[in-house]
Amino acid sequence: MAVEINNPSLPLLLAGPILRHVSSDQVILWLACSQPVDIHLRCLQGETCLVSQTWQSGHKHHLRLGEQAHIHLLQVQPETPLPMDEWISYDIGLQPADGTIQWLQQTAPQLFYEDVPLPSFVIKSRIDHLLHGSCRNPHHDGGEGADGLLIVDKLLKEARGRTPSLSKQPALLLMTGDQIYADDVAGPMLHAIHQTIDLLGLGDEPLQGATIPDSQGLRKSKNNYYGRTRLLPDIKANARLRDRFFGGVRKPVFTSANADNHLITLAEFTAMYLLIWSPVLWEFIDLEKTDLEEKHQKQYQDERKAITLFSRELTRVRRALANVPIYMMFDDHDVTDDWNLTRGWEESAYSHPFSRRIIGQRPDRVQPVPGMGQQV
Repeated sequence: MAVEINNPSLPLLLAGPILRHVSSDQVILWLACSQPVDIHLRCLQGETCLVSQTWQSGHKHHLRLGEQAHIHLLQVQPETPLPMDEWISYDIGLQPADGTIQWLQQTAPQLFYEDVPLPSFVIKSRIDHLLHGSCRNPHHDGGEGADGLLIVDKLLKEARGRTPSLSKQPALLLMTGDQIYADDVAGPMLHAIHQTIDLLGLGDEPLQGATIPDSQGLRKSKNNYYGRTRLLPDIKANARLRDRFFGGVRKPVFTSANADNHLITLAEFTAMYLLIWSPVLWEFIDLEKTDLEEKHQKQYQDERKAITLFSRELTRVRRALANVPIYMMFDDHDVTDDWNLTRGWEESAYSHPFSRRIIGQRPDRVQPVPGMGQQV
């Protein structure tokens, strides 16, 4: 059974469920919880239960990322093949240490369309209707309804109208990269990320090779907001790398020219994904920030308008992600612009421990740094 823990003020379900794959012999879902839980899942056709499966807290696809951040990947393996070209609904029950199961009607009633009491999907025998999207930037200034995933929600709602239409239900959604822009982050989004890190207890991290020792030092740095381009070691040997890593008027080798708030730590990356896929944590976020340098105040306020609009629509985005299978891949901006594009880029970026710390070390391309293998 699950182990008792944590702050009861946080909702049990933080993000998801996201429907990651469906076929007649397998259904895969992703979700994030604030506590250790046992998970119960049912797939249904009308009142008939097609498959029921339970995972105990600590199952092999449960990853704890912080004091109150637990990621689950659920792989449903039905004994009898699921029907194709028919509506299938599903329900997820979360059972914390107190033993009370909370189903989606309690944890996420916003996932439902109209009078349909559960999220649903169709296992298509042929790909007759495919959706495609990429490059999702929360502070893109596209006006109201700029988030492309709102179109997905509209289409799914139409498929579940008074007369549900299998032909209107997309077979799948392909998200072919740049789920986030780690190298182009708005100041208010970074502020929300830091509050999320504190809220979930995502933890401190050492930063090898940087002028700051760890993530707490980063948070205290005067360059934490709109100044991260200046955080590489300021020595002659690193000048070439620094120019390529973060700056200059020309498009640099390492990343974009908009990198003043570039994500650096694993906690920052984790928090951003949770914030772009779900509205739950935004209820705990305050975007007011008065300690910025005056030269950054106008930019922050302009970006705040875009981020506020983005966050207000996330209930519909979350609903869409739960009602159609979504296949995602990461592209360069999920790590940094032009990631691994050329050999020259790799030689520059992987030749310094701080850049390796941000983008991840490629052990087949670079020599290990002494002591790095001992880090957990």
